[in-house]
Amino acid sequence: MSVAISQKINVNFRIEKAIKEEASKIANEMRINLTSVVNMFLKKFVREKKIEMNLNDEIY
Repeated sequence: MSVAISQKINVNFRIEKAIKEEASKIANEMRINLTSVVNMFLKKFVREKKIEMNLNDEIY
């Protein structure tokens, strides 16, 4: 039985301060960190090869 070893890298990107603060607040309320949120989003993006958006969402 072989086990895949996950390699981790650091990724830097720019985001609006207010969005980062609000996202961090929500993640903390859910007892997860922002890194986990980004990882979940990217895993879903890779798996489904699409980004789901609601046209009612506010565009920043």
